[in-house]
Amino acid sequence: MPRLREILREYLEHTWPAIVGGRHGSPYLFTRVGNRSAGARGAQPLLTRSIWYILERQVSPVVGKPVFPHMLRHSFASRLRENGCPLELIAEALGHSDISTTLIYAHMSTKKQRADIARYLEGRA
Repeated sequence: MPRLREILREYLEHTWPAIVGGRHGSPYLFTRVGNRSAGARGAQPLLTRSIWYILERQVSPVVGKPVFPHMLRHSFASRLRENGCPLELIAEALGHSDISTTLIYAHMSTKKQRADIARYLEGRA
């Protein structure tokens, strides 16, 4: 997804700082500006319906398939898990108070599972 990476990089380097009043002007990555005269303090988090709209209208065409907020969360958690991130850290990043909730998101891919099983069978674990 090089095109999506390029779009996100452009947003982070140019658009986002201009919207929120500089690199440290807002704690929110994706914002709507409630009161432009208030500067960074006017930057508010996107509404849920705005996120759905952006994913449906702008991200899905670039990716070539429908993309939903839940899919992004799941992909984020799965990618962390596949790269060896502890479940406790993933739970914290997702805002889960119960680790069992994190297990739903953080399953490993079948390919990764097969590789791990083969490694254990060969005694390389």
